Amino acid sequence: MIKSHSQSQSALYQQLFGLSPTRADQKKLEIIKAALLVIHQSGFASLSFGTVAKVLKMKAPHIVYYFPSMEALLQMVIRYVTITAQETTIRLLKEARSPREQLVAFVRGSFDHVRENPPHKSAIAAFYLECVRLKEFQLLHKQIRKMGAERVQAILASQHPHMAKRDLAFLSSAIQALITGYLVEGITTGQSTSNMEHLLIKTMKTIERLVESVSKGKI
Repeated sequence: MIKSHSQSQSALYQQLFGLSPTRADQKKLEIIKAALLVIHQSGFASLSFGTVAKVLKMKAPHIVYYFPSMEALLQMVIRYVTITAQETTIRLLKEARSPREQLVAFVRGSFDHVRENPPHKSAIAAFYLECVRLKEFQLLHKQIRKMGAERVQAILASQHPHMAKRDLAFLSSAIQALITGYLVEGITTGQSTSNMEHLLIKTMKTIERLVESVSKGKI
């Protein structure tokens, strides 16, 4: 069953703000989307309360009322991007009919997400940049990767029920690193949609060879 736009929006609000989103939460989401637009159109260095306020035709102090610091705003931007990416992946996983199709769906989710949401590419790049210096962002990144690793490990376990846990853990970590590496390559080199599809295929082939090597005890 495909969710309606209103159902999807309701689910998004719940994941971002809790079970009972308020009118203030709706305004926060508007600010988050405006910040995404600023990052995408003018670069991360241009992100400020003033530039976000300009997009929304508001005054900067109104933005500060909802987000007391730029770090707090950017954290919510990344949460929004992450939730959107997860929704894309979950949609693809629901269509998968076998463990292999599930693995392909998991990998494709990251690539389809940036294809469907071009402004999110800039936010992802900004997030990695901020992870270098801010512990809060490093912690958020670890949480995101932990969720992904658990999902990959469950898929691999159903595909290879006799594989040792240490091999499953190794593969789940390696697969995430491969996805991130190829995705960032595509984002930071301005690849076209068709070239991003080639990177997706390249990522999947590399992952399948790695999984085969581990399952045969070659690694």
